[in-house]
Amino acid sequence: MHTRPIPSLRSSAVFNLKDHVGTLLAAIQDVTSTFSSILDDQHYNATHSRSFNPYYDVHIQGAFSRLQTALPSIFSIEADMRAVFQTINDRCNFISPINRLPDEILLYIFKLIPVQQDQYRVSGTLLASSVCGRWRALALGTGSLWATLEFPTRAHTHQIAELCLSRSLESGLDVYLGREREKRCGKNSLPDLLSHSTALRGAARWRNLTIEYHDCDNAVAVISQYVAAMEESGMEKTCLQSLTVTAPDSLSAGIVRNQVLEQGLHDLARAVPLGTLCLDGIFLPRATPQFRHLAHLTLKNTPPDTDSSISQLRCVLTACTGLRSLVLENVDLRRRDDDPRSPIFLPDLQTLSVTMSSKAVHAFITTCILAPNLQNLRIGTYNSDIADDVTAQFLKRHTSIRVLGFTSPPADLTLSASLSALPHVQTLMLGGVGNTMSFYGKDFLADIPPHAFPELHEVHIETGIALSDVEALKEFIISRSRTPGTSPIRTVSLICNWKYVAPFDVEVLKAWFDERTDVSSVHFEKLGNGGEGWKTALKRL
Repeated sequence: MHTRPIPSLRSSAVFNLKDHVGTLLAAIQDVTSTFSSILDDQHYNATHSRSFNPYYDVHIQGAFSRLQTALPSIFSIEADMRAVFQTINDRCNFISPINRLPDEILLYIFKLIPVQQDQYRVSGTLLASSVCGRWRALALGTGSLWATLEFPTRAHTHQIAELCLSRSLESGLDVYLGREREKRCGKNSLPDLLSHSTALRGAARWRNLTIEYHDCDNAVAVISQYVAAMEESGMEKTCLQSLTVTAPDSLSAGIVRNQVLEQGLHDLARAVPLGTLCLDGIFLPRATPQFRHLAHLTLKNTPPDTDSSISQLRCVLTACTGLRSLVLENVDLRRRDDDPRSPIFLPDLQTLSVTMSSKAVHAFITTCILAPNLQNLRIGTYNSDIADDVTAQFLKRHTSIRVLGFTSPPADLTLSASLSALPHVQTLMLGGVGNTMSFYGKDFLADIPPHAFPELHEVHIETGIALSDVEALKEFIISRSRTPGTSPIRTVSLICNWKYVAPFDVEVLKAWFDERTDVSSVHFEKLGNGGEGWKTALKRL
């Protein structure tokens, strides 16, 4: 007795039928293959001495004869069934939800394929191009999926690079030049020369260049080689938009100024109107102020240098007045007595982050920078003894801020009192940027004036957290919901090391948020040892 599938299961019924037909074809193939082996074995045994052999059982021999008579009919049915299977399989592929997606959605999915840290960035694209004919044609016809040239020390580095260079078509290229940290090569080593040669063939299409260099390699020389290649080709306009130069942590404290890098940056600034520059783990190059067209500047892990001071950073900011984002993370520059203190006007600056840097850098930024269109501010040092009075004056001068972040809590009420001067803040971020200590939110959140941040509706905490911080956060949310003229907190994110909070208290906190109708979205993430932990979204918008 058969049952009629309901409409919602019809697709499943077709797919099941396809699988059954496939199983039948496989069974027929197995029957014919096994029977052929038996017939061959019977022929062999007919010429040798006989021991007990089931082949000579009269009933089995009769069954073999009937099967041999039926084989032609079976082969005919197999051919028909194989045609049926092919038709059903083709149409199942066509009506499959993934195959009904538009090409642009599939391409977006391809870009989201996760890649392991030790794999090439195009590994996901290589995988997608091997799934089916449609996916392969789509991947091979989309140059941007292959627009990555990377040269670490791995197997098949140059084969992969050549493949990406040819398949990227006319797309702009992201170039990564680096080496395994343990690897040390001399100047002009064969791997370097091959990397440079392959990468420079596509120099006209370079869009983003990332270099990780060591104290004894020659990777930074490629900057000057790139400029020379552009000048030789007569190109008046290049595609290069950003440059990232980084040194490993193990070298940051001991390296000296790299003259090849200095010359390369000088040549690049002369030839290319670079828009983005990121320097990580190296001294602040003297050529940096020459990049007058910069819109995004990031300085990270800048080691102390007797030749560098706040005045050099001032030169950079005075020259690059078109900056839209400025990130200073762990920048260790010193102030000299003769450093000027005049203001620096950055009319286009929208994002400013000064974290884990020296007090001199923090004081310089909060004292001298004027950014009337500042939207996003993140500020803080390793300790909580930031100059609250200077920072308070900075906040009062920049009332346009919409996203406000503190990586460490203020030391006194001076800064908290100034928060009322920020009427447009919508997002408050506490902690983060490597700070794993408790934020002591019980003090900071409680000191925020009741009518501060009337538009605030998001709170994000990324730090170590104690139970007192949790209670302070709950009180802050309740207070916001009861204060007239202020927006209630709608979104809460906690990315914390919960070692100071018992599991039972975490469950109580989840239950408390579950009962809050004013909070629409809550995200919890527990950070444990070795990066392990859990993530959960209690609510979704």
